[in-house]
Amino acid sequence: MLLELRDLQVSYGDIHALEGVSLSVAEGELVSVIGANGAGKSSLLNCLMGIVPARGGSVTFQGKDVTSLPVHERARSGIRIVPERARVFPRLSVYENLLTGCYGIRNSVGIAGRLEWLYSLFPVLEERKSQLASTLSGGEQQMLAIS
Repeated sequence: MLLELRDLQVSYGDIHALEGVSLSVAEGELVSVIGANGAGKSSLLNCLMGIVPARGGSVTFQGKDVTSLPVHERARSGIRIVPERARVFPRLSVYENLLTGCYGIRNSVGIAGRLEWLYSLFPVLEERKSQLASTLSGGEQQMLAIS
């Protein structure tokens, strides 16, 4: 299993945002979390990322318990969230924005491979790689933020 959440519990003081949430995601599987405002979707993602601590339960990624890891170590391991209407660096080009996402890749071959893969997912980004991010449409900026 790529990702497993078991009996996850999140609280903000005396308020219980999540109580006993469990889910699993296999590699290559696409999973959506839907619900009304205040249902706990953001709390779930923030806990998964380590932004909000789990009061109970566990988060396992690629077979490793990451429940107590700080945000930067979870990100380094490959866990990422991209909020709706995520921001990009408007004064940087598309290419420069993509390079900021390559943090931690230590060689140019790895970076080139990553960029090639991203361009295959979002061809418009390759077409616009020299363009300032601020000049992209909202949808294109979201593609860039995801990348």
